[in-house]
Amino acid sequence: GEPRGGADPRGVKALLTREELLSYLKKTAADAGIEPNPRYDSRVQYGTVGFPNVGKSSLINVLLGSATSQHNVHRVGVASQPGKTKHFQTLRVPGEASMMLCDCPGLVFPSFVSSTADMIAAGVYPIAQMRDHWPVVGLICQRIPRPVLNASYGFKIPVVYPEGSDGTGPPPKPTAEELLTTYCVARSVIAAGSGVPDWQRAARVVVKDYVAGKLLYCHAPPAMEGEEGEFEAE
Repeated sequence: GEPRGGADPRGVKALLTREELLSYLKKTAADAGIEPNPRYDSRVQYGTVGFPNVGKSSLINVLLGSATSQHNVHRVGVASQPGKTKHFQTLRVPGEASMMLCDCPGLVFPSFVSSTADMIAAGVYPIAQMRDHWPVVGLICQRIPRPVLNASYGFKIPVVYPEGSDGTGPPPKPTAEELLTTYCVARSVIAAGSGVPDWQRAARVVVKDYVAGKLLYCHAPPAMEGEEGEFEAE
């Protein structure tokens, strides 16, 4: 029968078992008129698409019916950091003569869709490879309110009003330099030998907290055409 996900072409709306997901994949291919390809040993290829670290390889391991405790069963490697999958590989599903799975890296670098700061904040780009910390910390300052930053780290970021302001009204959002300097002073994060604040080390802590959800940022998903108000209604 039809899986619990329903017939919505945009995906499923409920958790599926392995058997239900396999049936759903085969039904989707049949509905789209996709036939087994002789190039792939008369099988239909199914690929996984998505950001790094969202579970593409874990999904494939579920479809393969493999677990870390099982031996002599092929499984793909998974890790908590982005970029674990580095090569394209194809795998056959046990007991499914017409299916072939494709596992590929999710770490991509769009030239115009997102900036590097956006990708770092989204957990797409490894923090260890971050070269310029100012843009991503500035993005975090724009997203996380000043009181939340103060409460999360137990300090008070100095309020600096723009030049020409009378100093009244809501305080402006902190800058990346104000946040990192306050963090360095409060935590004694000082660069060895120079005695100046180690902004790079402080930035790694702040960015890791943001990516891990300790500095929580939530927003509604973008509305699709004809869906205005549907998210709020649900």
